[in-house]
Amino acid sequence: MSPSFTNPMNSINKANTKTINLENGDRYEGEVKNGIFEGYGKYYYTRNKHEYHGEFKNGKPDGKGELYKNIGQGGLFLVY
Repeated sequence: MSPSFTNPMNSINKANTKTINLENGDRYEGEVKNGIFEGYGKYYYTRNKHEYHGEFKNGKPDGKGELYKNIGQGGLFLVY
């Protein structure tokens, strides 16, 4: 089961929310502005099964967020 991060500002603009599957297998679900990750979103890393839930700016994690690292056997560990 994925961890649940609640947007503290509760200000997600549903009209600008998209799911983007990247060529490397990673996936982003969240706000997009002009085709770039911008605002609140979740990024799923395929290679190591880590997840980042939080704020993005200019396509990169920036601001408040939580990084979950895969610890095996389907478990995730909150790093920050």
